[in-house]
Amino acid sequence: MFSNIEATWRKLNVAPVCFGSKDDQFGKFNIEVGGSVEAVKLVHVSGWVNCDVYHLPSSNWGCWHGKEIGTVITTSNDVILLPDFDGLQTWYSLPGYNADSKEIVFKGLKNPLLLTSGQELRIWYSEDLQNAATEDDNGGTTCADVYAMYI
Repeated sequence: MFSNIEATWRKLNVAPVCFGSKDDQFGKFNIEVGGSVEAVKLVHVSGWVNCDVYHLPSSNWGCWHGKEIGTVITTSNDVILLPDFDGLQTWYSLPGYNADSKEIVFKGLKNPLLLTSGQELRIWYSEDLQNAATEDDNGGTTCADVYAMYI
């Protein structure tokens, strides 16, 4: 699907984007160059997140569920852009990636993602975004670099 994929990624953030797992600790960054995007990649830089610090191991993007990821990208109004699934989900799977992957790539979007110059985007831990009842035992902060593949 993507040929020579590494040569076409454009970094969107200046400093790592860090987000926590509870208490509305989203990470934010602004789009420098607007345009249509066909894929977004998050690359883990440091830290960890956890959905149950008392009983479960930590991960880069989710919880102990292994294949299931709990990291989402939203607008400044907290509308989920990625992954582009229908409805609100706490955990999801991305083929080829899991909660401990060094990077995760959102590709195969239903429609290109239209970004505007100066637009603020946020990265959330999904339980934190939803203010889930199970958020209280979450822990950690993780940091990522954000890349986009423009059309």
